[in-house]
Order: sequence, then C-alpha cells, then structure tokens
Amino acid sequence: MFGFFRRMGIGSVLASLVLTLCLVGVGLSTKLMIDSQRSWTGAEIVSRLVDQNKRVFAVLQALRFERGDTDSALRMPVDRAALVTKNLATYRQTIDANMQVILAASLSEIPAWKMPGAAIAAAFEALKPLRQAADADIAKPLEARDRALVESILPKMAEFLTAFEAASRVLDTEVKRIDARNGELLLAKQLAWTARAASGQGAIVVQAALNDNRPFTPKELETSNSARTQIALAWPLVRDIVRTAELGPAVDAALKGADTGYFGGDFGAYNARIVEALTAGKASGTTFSEYKPRVTVAVSTLSEVATAILDEALSRADKTATTAYYAFIGYAFLLAAAVGMSAISILVVRGHIVRPIVAMTRAMARLAENDATVEIPGQNRGDEIGGMSAAVSVFKDNMKRNRELEQQIADEKARAEAVRKNAMNQMADNFESAVGGVVQAVSSAAVQLQGSAKSMSAAAEETTHQSTAVAAASEEASTNVQTVASAAEELAASVAE
Repeated sequence: MFGFFRRMGIGSVLASLVLTLCLVGVGLSTKLMIDSQRSWTGAEIVSRLVDQNKRVFAVLQALRFERGDTDSALRMPVDRAALVTKNLATYRQTIDANMQVILAASLSEIPAWKMPGAAIAAAFEALKPLRQAADADIAKPLEARDRALVESILPKMAEFLTAFEAASRVLDTEVKRIDARNGELLLAKQLAWTARAASGQGAIVVQAALNDNRPFTPKELETSNSARTQIALAWPLVRDIVRTAELGPAVDAALKGADTGYFGGDFGAYNARIVEALTAGKASGTTFSEYKPRVTVAVSTLSEVATAILDEALSRADKTATTAYYAFIGYAFLLAAAVGMSAISILVVRGHIVRPIVAMTRAMARLAENDATVEIPGQNRGDEIGGMSAAVSVFKDNMKRNRELEQQIADEKARAEAVRKNAMNQMADNFESAVGGVVQAVSSAAVQLQGSAKSMSAAAEETTHQSTAVAAASEEASTNVQTVASAAEELAASVAE
C-alpha cells in the first residue's frame, strides 16, 4: 500500500487524502441526515397515530355513555327518560365529530390499520339506524316499546365498543412498534381504560337495578363482581406506572383526581354502600336520578387518566417530531457545509499546495540543468512552501556565486598568461639586443683582424717571404682569423634565429 503511494505524486496523495476525508464527512453527514429524517418521519407518524388513538378513545368513552344512557332511557317512562336523553345529543355529537376525522385519516402507511379502520367505519354506519330505532322507541310509552330492541341495545352496542377497542389496541401496537419508548405510557393507558370500562359495566348494572328498584339479578351480580375484580387488578398497576415512569404533571393530576373522585372521597364510600346493598338484596337508600349524575362524574375521572396519558403521548410525539425536524435541518446544513468544505479543501490543496510544489519542482529541474536565470516561486510566502523557496534560492545564489568565482579565476588566469607572454617577449627582446651587440662587436673585431691579417700578408709578400717561419705563422694566423670570422657569422645567424 505504501509502495503504491510512493509511486504517486504529492499532489495526487494530498488530493486523495483530502477527498477521502471529505467523503467521510459527507457520508457521516448524510447518514445523520437520513437518520434524523427517519426519526422525524417516524415521530410524525406516531403523532398521527396517537391523535387517531385519542379520537378513537374519545369515541369509546362517548359510546359507552351513549350505550348506558340509551339502555336506561329505554327502560324508563317518557318523563323520566327525558332527563337521560338530554345527554345523548352531547355524546352523539362527540362521536360523530371524531368519527369524521377518524374516517378522513387514511393512515395508508400503516397496513395494520386497514382492517380495524374498516371495522369501525362499518360499526359507525350500523350505529346510525340503531340510534334512530332507539329514539323512536324512547318516544313511545314504556308499555308500547319493543322489548327485543330494549334487550339488544347493550349487546349490539357492545359489538361496536369491541370494534373500537380493537382499533385502539392496533394503534397502541403500531405506536410501540415505531417508538418503543411509549411502551409504558400506552400500557398505563390500556390499564386505565380497562378500569374505566369495568367501572362502566358496573355502573350499568347498578343503574338497571336502581331504575327497577330491585336488587341485582344473578347475572348482574356476576357482572358487578367481575367489574370490581378488573378494577382492583388494573388500577394499582396504573398507579405504579404513573408514579415510576414520570409521565408528567397532567397525568399525575388526573390520577389524583381519579383516586379522589372514584375510589376515595364521598363517591367511593357511596358506591360501595350501594353495591353492597344491591348484592345483599337490601334497600340501596338512593335512586337512579341521584346515582346517575354522580357515577357519570366519577367514571369520567377514570377516563381522564387515560386521556391525560394519550395527551402526554401526543405531546412527546410532537416534541420528538419537532426535535427530529430541526436535527434534520441541522444535518442538512452540515451536509451542505461538508460538500462546500470538500470543494474548498480540494481547491485549496490544488492551488495552495499542489501547484506551488509542481512549480518548485520545475524550477529545481531547471537549476539542475545549470539554468541560473530561473525564477524561484513562492519567495513571499510564510509557510513551508516559502521555506522550500528560500532553501532553493540559496542553491541558486550559490550557483551564481560559483559561476562568478569561476569567471574570476578564468579572468585571472588569462591575465597571468598575458603577463607571462609579455615578460617572455621582453626577455627575448632584451636577450636579442644584448647578444646582437656582442655579435656586432665581435664581427667588427673580426673584420678589423682580417684586414690586419691581409695587411700583414701583403707586407709579408712584399718582404718576399722574409722567413719561412714568419710566413707559416702568418698563414696560420690568417687561417685562425677566418675560423673566428666564420664562428662569428654562425653566432650572428644563431642569434637571428
């Protein structure tokens, strides 16, 4: 691997490293953005599911009240039934308004909602003719009413309740699937609703007995005991979850209101006394008209706990969605910044590092070719490139200085050679002058000597060979003079050469 990098240029290595870091930053930013987008989308879906669940729960509560009041009104004379039917319009308005919103929300991204959604839509359509039949029957005198209708109201509307409860459970499951942090929250809501449904069942049989001014029938007693058992099992668990899970002050306040409004306070003892009397076959000491409004308020406190829990779940989902949304925006900006920084980093590496290094490499190559005229780039920079430029400039200056020294040495050598030549020429001229004078003097002396010899020879001849010895000496002297003259001439020729 390192061998591969060694074969690459510095620019390529730097660009590769910068590009790798940029890709890592972009990839990390992209992942965070995708995660936040998923969290945002999931939180929005949870928010819609919780809102849908809240509306289904509102329908459940109103439907339970409508069911109980419709059954009670069908069992009362017209004048007494008028007191009950006043509330039916309110319950129905609540149901109809929430059902419009429920049916309008398709929740197509939740496949599990398709069947329960269709079931509650069918139940709602089936409820409408049942309401009309009940209203028409309530307007009749008690003895003229349809007993089959009276006896079918509770089981038929129980089927509707079952459909809505199943839809609520599906919504709870989907919420927990998408965001498991809502597990305890929705468990507390389910338990609170179990207690609320059981209390409603108990209230219905009590109202039926009070309306007929009689004790519980065996079936009603069984229903009452079952309801009390469910409440006794569910409500302590609700208390434990609310107190340990820190579901917020609104849920705490609702729990306190239920403990006081249903289990404690005046209603708790009042309801226990009535149930005990009806179970024992004794007089309850109260009437339907007195019990009905009190139990309605008390049971509503249980519903308020479940509603507060759903409100808390919706609030959490909204907060999560908002947080995820801003995180998504932040990571989107981070991604854009990473892309921008990547581009800037690559441009900076290429323009601030790679190109100066390439230019420096070219300048050094020209210096290696003994080109001292090359301009060294980056001399004004204060970074490492500037340091390299300063170092290379030293080499350039040393090269120029060496060339100047070489030129100086060459010039000095040429001057010395010229001086030597001039000195040699001068010496030769002086020698020639000196030797030439000597040769000239010798030549003059030889000429004079030759003249003297000739004179002597002539004298000798004139004296007619005065003596043989003198003649021989004269002849020998003449020969010697000629030898000297020849030697003088040869010397003169040698000096001339």
